Amino acid sequence: MERRRFLLGVGSLAAAGTAAMGTGAFEGAYINGDRSMTVDLESDSGAYLSLIPTSPYASEEPVSGGWEGGQGVSQLAVTFDRLNPNMDSRFDDVFRVQNTTGAPVTLTIDDSPDWNGGYEDTLQIFAQPSGGGSPTRLDDGGSVELGPGEYVEINFVFLFATGPNDGNPNGFTKPDTLTITADGTDSNA
Repeated sequence: MERRRFLLGVGSLAAAGTAAMGTGAFEGAYINGDRSMTVDLESDSGAYLSLIPTSPYASEEPVSGGWEGGQGVSQLAVTFDRLNPNMDSRFDDVFRVQNTTGAPVTLTIDDSPDWNGGYEDTLQIFAQPSGGGSPTRLDDGGSVELGPGEYVEINFVFLFATGPNDGNPNGFTKPDTLTITADGTDSNA
């Protein structure tokens, strides 16, 4: 009887130790193996999410600095100059965003933090589908689905006269970045 009690006690102790320590076989393990990897850089117009200038307000500019510098890589630059603070302005088809992957992606554009002293609706960004239809506002949390090969044209609206600041240029600060995100998976990866 004593032998059974001892074995039962050892078994319980082993089970408690396993529960306390976890069962991850590779937890804390170091594995070393040489594998090859290739990383190729591409300009915005040729990347998986292609950003293509389609107006005088958009262009490709060389990227300088960082590890990609000097390799002929360029990025999209959008410039609006000479905007009148007493007028609303709309710019259609400023640049194109195209999904060049083999899988659908969800496109969003973030212009935060609010760049006009808290007047977030002064700048509005819309995606116009290539096949027609209603534009989708992206800067206010909206998104658009792009299937493989599909694209949208990006439109900008500046509401200076009728927007929340009513034409008052005081405290107006210009945006310097937009974050363009495509969430999805590439079937070729």
